[in-house]
Amino acid sequence: MTKRFPEGFLWGTATSSFQVEMGRGSPSKDSDWWAWVHDDENIRRKIVSGDTPEDGPGSWELYEEDFRLAKKELGNNAIRISIDWARIFPNPTTGVEVEVTRDEHGDVSHVEVNEGGLRELQGLTDPEAVEGYREILQEAKRRELTVILTLYHWIFFRYFQCKTRPIFPV
Repeated sequence: MTKRFPEGFLWGTATSSFQVEMGRGSPSKDSDWWAWVHDDENIRRKIVSGDTPEDGPGSWELYEEDFRLAKKELGNNAIRISIDWARIFPNPTTGVEVEVTRDEHGDVSHVEVNEGGLRELQGLTDPEAVEGYREILQEAKRRELTVILTLYHWIFFRYFQCKTRPIFPV
């Protein structure tokens, strides 16, 4: 029996940057999750398995083959990927002035960045990481895969401080 999806239906594969990008010499060591999975106490207490991202599938280098397989073997017309912000911003951005609006619970509801702040942020990026994501997105487009871009999938810069999420030292 063959079932056809309606026209315009997105059939895709989802990935998470921290879970698939690393391996084969492409670690992103500046995230809170990197610190979490390498924390000796977490490993000793078996909170984490001891499996590390260095042993990951290496999609940072193998994305062309991943997209080829998604398109050819799975019949995908869409791909959901996420951004590893620690890869793009390996150094703190805390000096960049932004206007922050908080809701009634004290949570950030809006952030306004002016042109000067955008220029400062651009100067803090890792150009190779930005180019790497540009190449990944261009390859998805070349293969006619609709990209669904997840801006936050549980990974942040190690230096990012948050009341509700402690950051583990390296």
